[in-house]
Amino acid sequence: MEPRGHGFRGGYSQGQSKPKAKNNSVPDRWLDYSNFGRQIHGTPIVALKVPLRAVITESVEIANKVPEDKRFGPTDVLEQIQNLGMVLDLTATQRYYDPQFFMSQGIRYFKLVCEGRVIPGADTVRAFFAQMDGFRNDPGMRGCVIGVHCTHGVNRTGYLICRYMIQRLGLSAQEAIQKFEAARGHKIERPLYVDHLSELGCTSVQPSPRYDGGSSFRGGAKVPCPKPARSSMLGPLSTAKVGFNFKFLYY
Repeated sequence: MEPRGHGFRGGYSQGQSKPKAKNNSVPDRWLDYSNFGRQIHGTPIVALKVPLRAVITESVEIANKVPEDKRFGPTDVLEQIQNLGMVLDLTATQRYYDPQFFMSQGIRYFKLVCEGRVIPGADTVRAFFAQMDGFRNDPGMRGCVIGVHCTHGVNRTGYLICRYMIQRLGLSAQEAIQKFEAARGHKIERPLYVDHLSELGCTSVQPSPRYDGGSSFRGGAKVPCPKPARSSMLGPLSTAKVGFNFKFLYY
Protein backbone atom coordinates (compact mmCIF):
# COMPACT_ATOMS: atom_id res chain seq x y z
CA MET A 1 0.00 0.00 0.00
CA GLU A 2 1.22 3.49 -0.83
CA PRO A 3 2.49 5.55 2.14
CA ARG A 4 0.02 8.05 3.52
CA GLY A 5 0.17 11.57 4.86
CA HIS A 6 -1.96 12.45 7.84
CA GLY A 7 -2.33 14.40 11.03
CA PHE A 8 -2.90 13.06 14.51
CA ARG A 9 -6.08 14.10 16.27
CA GLY A 10 -7.62 10.86 17.42
CA GLY A 11 -8.52 7.98 15.13
CA TYR A 12 -6.48 6.71 12.23
CA SER A 13 -6.70 7.24 8.49
CA GLN A 14 -8.13 4.45 6.38
CA GLY A 15 -5.78 1.48 6.13
CA GLN A 16 -3.69 2.63 9.08
CA SER A 17 -3.51 0.29 12.04
CA LYS A 18 -3.53 1.46 15.62
CA PRO A 19 0.07 2.11 16.70
CA LYS A 20 1.77 -0.38 18.97
CA ALA A 21 3.02 0.47 22.43
CA LYS A 22 5.72 3.13 22.25
CA ASN A 23 9.32 2.00 22.09
CA ASN A 24 11.63 4.21 24.12
CA SER A 25 14.84 3.21 22.38
CA VAL A 26 17.00 5.74 20.56
CA PRO A 27 17.00 5.14 16.78
CA ASP A 28 20.02 3.26 15.49
CA ARG A 29 22.92 5.62 14.58
CA TRP A 30 20.88 8.68 15.60
CA LEU A 31 23.84 10.07 17.54
CA ASP A 32 26.07 9.86 14.45
CA TYR A 33 24.34 12.78 12.73
CA SER A 34 24.23 16.50 13.41
CA ASN A 35 20.92 17.85 14.63
CA PHE A 36 20.20 19.92 11.53
CA GLY A 37 21.94 21.59 8.64
CA ARG A 38 21.99 25.03 7.11
CA GLN A 39 19.11 26.40 5.09
CA ILE A 40 19.55 25.08 1.55
CA HIS A 41 20.54 28.03 -0.63
CA GLY A 42 17.74 29.28 -2.85
CA THR A 43 15.07 27.43 -0.87
CA PRO A 44 13.27 27.75 2.48
CA ILE A 45 14.26 24.17 3.38
CA VAL A 46 16.16 22.95 6.43
CA ALA A 47 16.91 19.23 6.81
CA LEU A 48 17.10 17.85 10.33
CA LYS A 49 17.15 14.52 12.12
CA VAL A 50 14.07 13.50 14.06
CA PRO A 51 13.77 15.24 17.42
CA LEU A 52 13.16 12.83 20.29
CA ARG A 53 10.78 13.29 23.18
CA ALA A 54 12.38 13.55 26.60
CA VAL A 55 11.22 10.12 27.75
CA ILE A 56 13.51 8.62 25.09
CA THR A 57 16.64 10.71 25.59
CA GLU A 58 16.34 11.09 29.37
CA SER A 59 15.29 7.56 30.28
CA VAL A 60 17.35 6.17 33.16
CA GLU A 61 17.89 2.94 31.25
CA ILE A 62 19.48 4.66 28.25
CA ALA A 63 20.82 7.89 29.72
CA ASN A 64 24.35 6.64 29.18
CA LYS A 65 23.63 6.47 25.44
CA VAL A 66 22.49 10.09 25.10
CA PRO A 67 24.72 12.59 26.91
CA GLU A 68 22.92 15.77 27.86
CA ASP A 69 24.80 17.83 25.27
CA LYS A 70 23.71 15.39 22.53
CA ARG A 71 19.99 15.47 23.26
CA PHE A 72 17.76 16.99 20.61
CA GLY A 73 14.03 17.35 21.13
CA PRO A 74 11.12 19.43 19.84
CA THR A 75 11.97 22.31 22.19
CA ASP A 76 15.50 22.41 20.77
CA VAL A 77 14.08 22.58 17.25
CA LEU A 78 12.14 25.73 18.12
CA GLU A 79 15.04 27.30 19.97
CA GLN A 80 17.73 26.53 17.40
CA ILE A 81 15.97 26.85 14.04
CA GLN A 82 14.83 30.43 13.74
CA ASN A 83 11.67 31.38 11.86
CA LEU A 84 10.40 27.82 11.65
CA GLY A 85 7.00 27.82 9.97
CA MET A 86 6.34 24.15 9.31
CA VAL A 87 7.58 20.64 10.08
CA LEU A 88 7.25 17.91 7.45
CA ASP A 89 7.70 14.51 9.10
CA LEU A 90 8.68 11.57 6.86
CA THR A 91 9.17 8.93 9.56
CA ALA A 92 7.13 5.74 9.42
CA THR A 93 6.29 5.77 13.14
CA GLN A 94 4.55 7.96 15.69
CA ARG A 95 6.78 7.15 18.65
CA TYR A 96 9.46 9.84 18.45
CA TYR A 97 7.55 12.95 19.55
CA ASP A 98 4.08 14.41 19.92
CA PRO A 99 3.33 16.71 16.95
CA GLN A 100 0.89 18.60 19.16
CA PHE A 101 3.91 20.34 20.67
CA PHE A 102 4.68 22.11 17.38
CA MET A 103 1.06 22.84 16.61
CA SER A 104 0.53 24.40 20.04
CA GLN A 105 3.30 26.85 19.14
CA GLY A 106 1.64 27.84 15.87
CA ILE A 107 3.91 25.67 13.71
CA ARG A 108 2.30 23.80 10.85
CA TYR A 109 2.81 20.04 10.88
CA PHE A 110 2.32 17.42 8.17
CA LYS A 111 2.99 13.70 8.48
CA LEU A 112 3.88 11.88 5.27
CA VAL A 113 4.61 8.24 6.08
CA CYS A 114 7.62 7.24 3.99
CA GLU A 115 9.25 3.84 4.36
CA GLY A 116 13.04 3.77 4.35
CA ARG A 117 15.40 2.00 1.94
CA VAL A 118 12.95 2.08 -0.98
CA ILE A 119 12.23 4.67 -3.65
CA PRO A 120 9.05 6.54 -2.62
CA GLY A 121 6.05 5.90 -4.84
CA ALA A 122 4.50 8.48 -7.15
CA ASP A 123 1.73 9.39 -4.69
CA THR A 124 4.25 10.07 -1.93
CA VAL A 125 6.29 12.28 -4.24
CA ARG A 126 3.19 14.21 -5.34
CA ALA A 127 2.16 14.74 -1.73
CA PHE A 128 5.63 15.99 -0.81
CA PHE A 129 5.66 18.36 -3.78
CA ALA A 130 2.19 19.63 -2.89
CA GLN A 131 3.27 20.47 0.65
CA MET A 132 6.46 22.16 -0.52
CA ASP A 133 4.65 24.14 -3.23
CA GLY A 134 1.95 25.18 -0.78
CA PHE A 135 4.50 26.39 1.75
CA ARG A 136 6.58 28.31 -0.79
CA ASN A 137 3.55 29.95 -2.35
CA ASP A 138 1.89 30.97 0.93
CA PRO A 139 2.44 34.71 1.53
CA GLY A 140 1.98 34.08 5.25
CA MET A 141 5.07 31.86 5.25
CA ARG A 142 7.37 34.35 3.54
CA GLY A 143 10.61 34.51 5.49
CA CYS A 144 9.87 31.22 7.25
CA VAL A 145 11.65 27.90 6.82
CA ILE A 146 10.22 24.41 6.56
CA GLY A 147 11.97 21.69 8.52
CA VAL A 148 12.00 18.29 6.81
CA HIS A 149 13.06 15.15 8.62
CA CYS A 150 13.09 11.38 8.46
CA THR A 151 15.05 9.52 11.15
CA HIS A 152 18.51 10.85 10.35
CA GLY A 153 17.54 13.65 7.97
CA VAL A 154 19.82 12.30 5.27
CA ASN A 155 18.50 9.54 3.02
CA ARG A 156 14.71 9.75 2.64
CA THR A 157 14.88 13.45 3.44
CA GLY A 158 17.72 14.01 1.00
CA TYR A 159 16.05 12.06 -1.77
CA LEU A 160 12.74 13.92 -1.61
CA ILE A 161 14.32 17.35 -1.18
CA CYS A 162 16.70 16.73 -4.08
CA ARG A 163 13.91 15.38 -6.23
CA TYR A 164 11.94 18.55 -5.49
CA MET A 165 14.89 20.72 -6.48
CA ILE A 166 15.33 18.74 -9.70
CA GLN A 167 11.72 18.49 -10.81
CA ARG A 168 10.31 21.72 -9.39
CA LEU A 169 13.24 24.13 -9.26
CA GLY A 170 14.96 22.96 -12.43
CA LEU A 171 18.33 21.99 -10.93
CA SER A 172 20.43 19.18 -12.33
CA ALA A 173 20.72 16.06 -10.21
CA GLN A 174 24.37 16.81 -9.50
CA GLU A 175 23.64 20.37 -8.42
CA ALA A 176 20.71 19.33 -6.23
CA ILE A 177 22.69 16.61 -4.47
CA GLN A 178 25.66 18.92 -3.94
CA LYS A 179 23.44 21.65 -2.49
CA PHE A 180 21.69 19.27 -0.15
CA GLU A 181 24.86 17.60 1.09
CA ALA A 182 26.68 20.90 1.56
CA ALA A 183 23.81 22.29 3.63
CA ARG A 184 23.10 19.13 5.63
CA GLY A 185 26.74 18.34 6.34
CA HIS A 186 26.21 14.65 5.54
CA LYS A 187 26.17 12.79 2.25
CA ILE A 188 23.19 10.78 1.03
CA GLU A 189 24.41 7.29 1.90
CA ARG A 190 22.17 4.90 0.03
CA PRO A 191 23.20 4.32 -3.61
CA LEU A 192 19.64 3.56 -4.73
CA TYR A 193 18.60 7.14 -3.90
CA VAL A 194 21.60 8.76 -5.58
CA ASP A 195 21.28 6.54 -8.65
CA HIS A 196 17.57 7.25 -9.03
CA LEU A 197 18.09 10.99 -8.66
CA SER A 198 20.79 10.86 -11.33
CA GLU A 199 18.34 9.17 -13.69
CA LEU A 200 15.96 12.12 -13.25
CA GLY A 201 18.47 14.53 -14.76
CA CYS A 202 16.64 14.64 -18.09
CA THR A 203 13.09 14.20 -16.78
CA SER A 204 11.92 17.35 -15.04
CA VAL A 205 8.54 19.00 -14.72
CA GLN A 206 7.59 22.65 -15.03
CA PRO A 207 9.96 24.53 -12.70
CA SER A 208 8.48 26.60 -9.90
CA PRO A 209 9.56 30.21 -9.41
CA ARG A 210 12.80 30.53 -7.47
CA TYR A 211 12.29 31.09 -3.77
CA ASP A 212 13.14 34.67 -2.82
CA GLY A 213 12.28 34.68 0.86
CA GLY A 214 15.83 35.51 1.89
CA SER A 215 18.10 33.88 4.41
CA SER A 216 16.31 33.33 7.68
CA PHE A 217 18.93 31.86 9.99
CA ARG A 218 22.61 31.09 10.41
CA GLY A 219 23.78 34.24 8.75
CA GLY A 220 22.13 36.72 6.43
CA ALA A 221 19.34 39.12 7.23
CA LYS A 222 16.71 37.63 9.47
CA VAL A 223 13.23 37.99 8.05
CA PRO A 224 10.37 37.98 10.57
CA CYS A 225 8.19 34.94 10.15
CA PRO A 226 4.54 35.71 10.87
CA LYS A 227 2.90 32.86 12.75
CA PRO A 228 -0.81 32.07 12.35
CA ALA A 229 -2.98 32.57 15.38
CA ARG A 230 -2.85 29.52 17.61
CA SER A 231 -6.58 29.07 17.36
CA SER A 232 -6.34 28.67 13.59
CA MET A 233 -3.65 26.03 13.93
CA LEU A 234 -5.61 24.04 16.49
CA GLY A 235 -8.96 24.16 14.77
CA PRO A 236 -10.82 21.25 13.20
CA LEU A 237 -8.77 18.77 11.24
CA SER A 238 -8.72 19.65 7.54
CA THR A 239 -8.63 17.35 4.54
CA ALA A 240 -7.30 17.95 1.08
CA LYS A 241 -6.97 15.84 -2.05
CA VAL A 242 -3.55 16.18 -3.62
CA GLY A 243 -4.29 15.34 -7.23
CA PHE A 244 -4.94 11.62 -6.69
CA ASN A 245 -7.06 9.20 -4.73
CA PHE A 246 -5.55 9.29 -1.25
CA LYS A 247 -6.92 11.79 1.22
CA PHE A 248 -4.34 13.66 3.24
CA LEU A 249 -5.12 15.04 6.66
CA TYR A 250 -3.14 17.91 8.06
CA TYR A 251 -3.23 20.72 10.59
